[in-house]
Amino acid sequence: MTEGTVRKVFGFKSVTGIIKTAVLSGVLGYSLTASAAINTSFSYRTVIDPYINVPIMKVFLPEGWRVNVTSDWQRCSSASIAFGIVSLISPDGNTEIIFTTPEAYAWSTTVITRQQKAPMAVNNVGCNFPKRIFNHPYLSSKDYIKTIIPSWGMSIVQTMNVNMTKEDSGFKKMMIPGITSSVQQTVNMQVAASRGTFVSGKVSATYANIDALQLLVTLKNGARRYSEHIAATLGYTATLQGRQVTRHLPPMVNHNTLWKGELISYYAPSVEAFNANYDIFKTVVNNSRYLPEWGYLVDYYGQRMAVAVMQGTIDGMRQFDAQSAQQALREATEEQRTADQSQMTEAMSDTIYERNDYTDHEGNHFKVSTGYDVYRDQDNKYHIVTEGRSVPDSYTKLKPNEARDYPR
Repeated sequence: MTEGTVRKVFGFKSVTGIIKTAVLSGVLGYSLTASAAINTSFSYRTVIDPYINVPIMKVFLPEGWRVNVTSDWQRCSSASIAFGIVSLISPDGNTEIIFTTPEAYAWSTTVITRQQKAPMAVNNVGCNFPKRIFNHPYLSSKDYIKTIIPSWGMSIVQTMNVNMTKEDSGFKKMMIPGITSSVQQTVNMQVAASRGTFVSGKVSATYANIDALQLLVTLKNGARRYSEHIAATLGYTATLQGRQVTRHLPPMVNHNTLWKGELISYYAPSVEAFNANYDIFKTVVNNSRYLPEWGYLVDYYGQRMAVAVMQGTIDGMRQFDAQSAQQALREATEEQRTADQSQMTEAMSDTIYERNDYTDHEGNHFKVSTGYDVYRDQDNKYHIVTEGRSVPDSYTKLKPNEARDYPR
């Protein structure tokens, strides 16, 4: 199959929207504008981590689809000590929408002599389990997709780019200022805690990137899947300078990069299934959100592990289960704060990207392209239909929210 043929049969529909995410918090979201009729209803489903019985996210679940969730709380990096996978599976079991939580990486280089032509890597790529760090140089989101997919046992047959220039630009404008202001304080603390090893430190680079690829992949069992993957990567590099030891030996300079990557994927067994469910995929992603409780616990246990590593203790975390997680969550929420856009900023974004904000019967907010009307039926399921399309008389049409109705 030629690239031109793949590009044609995929029937790619352009992704548009604005990204809403908290800096390095593991909350990734973006809006996608539907382009064809969606002949199904949706309802919100709270997804619970099966290991610790704490909610991970709310998904905007299409009728007839089911949810599968797994989690691993023994990951390498203390900065992302847990990893969650939430899969939405179509009624026939062949098409999937998969949300994965972010993974954290670190990379350090140093310059110790004037003769060095380039900074030297401090560690090899891979897991340093005793220090609970996964070492890897920063990857753009497109390269992140190309790296992660093979690591999951899939081989990439063909690749097609997705134009995300506008989304990437908006992502950078939203994320870079927050990264810069917040991490400079962290760098200052690192210098102070070094007890004179380092005399100065600055944020020398910031990264924020979102991109997408459509891939034809081969699974471990030999089956092929048509897929789309949207990834975000973000982080920063701090440059720390040591003292001048002698007149002949220059100060040591370290470049330490911390970053995270996150991926959301869509898989279908055929071109027909890919195109038939593509608008459902966009609507689900547009309205599904991670919940803060799970992120609080990841940070809480990760910080405990990081402190344990620094103190040289073997048992970094107490054994945790559903009961201990609830206590830890109470402790974590006392220390954590979340930041969100103002009502007016979000309303302006919705206007720019031609979408409306709605509130469901439980108070959840969701977005729908302005080209659609939204109705609720008697079972509290939400139907997204083309404007002017007839619906049963028993359906209640929802009115889009005004700015004052947006969540604070």
